[in-house]
Amino acid sequence: MQLGWLMVRTVLISLKFKPDLVFGQAVPHIGYTAFLLGKPFIVFEDTEVSRLLHRLVHPFADAIVAPTVSNAPGPAPDNHPYRV
Repeated sequence: MQLGWLMVRTVLISLKFKPDLVFGQAVPHIGYTAFLLGKPFIVFEDTEVSRLLHRLVHPFADAIVAPTVSNAPGPAPDNHPYRV
């Protein structure tokens, strides 16, 4: 229910504001709104453990900006969700 209200509110605000580009964290109502409006969606994400949230939002993202894996030295592991 809350996702539906957030979605309606975000769409209404976006229609009034008319953005060219949508920035945000990986939250469904922002990603879906960007998709419905046909706007690029840039995700800034630092939560690596939210697998379900990533699966819901990342298909709608045009780009994902994330820090290195837990500040560990060396390259990101092969199974990291943000590995390019």
